[in-house]
Amino acid sequence: MSEKGKNGGNPDWKPGVSGNPTGRPKGARCRFGEDFVTEFMDHWKTQNESGKTNGRACLDQLAAENAEAYARVAVAILPKVIELGDETKDLLAEALSEHLPFDLIRAKAEKAGQTLQ
Repeated sequence: MSEKGKNGGNPDWKPGVSGNPTGRPKGARCRFGEDFVTEFMDHWKTQNESGKTNGRACLDQLAAENAEAYARVAVAILPKVIELGDETKDLLAEALSEHLPFDLIRAKAEKAGQTLQ
């Protein structure tokens, strides 16, 4: 049995030579993630005994029991950058400076012909 090389590898290999010359199969790294997302999505969309989808029931329960975690989920799925038109930016800047609740901001936007979700 030969001693390990100084980096812990096989001392019989020359520098730059891989122990797996054909490498990892294409797509092997992504396959687990893709399968997980597909299974999760199928479960999320499945209707439970109350007639709701599992996803809807989960979000309803989370909102009722832990509003903070519910808000974190909502923020986590939003895009990092949201592009707004100039009119919407002005409307939101004005509403935020006046400390208006979101319902009033939405009503103001709808009067101006804009939609806020």
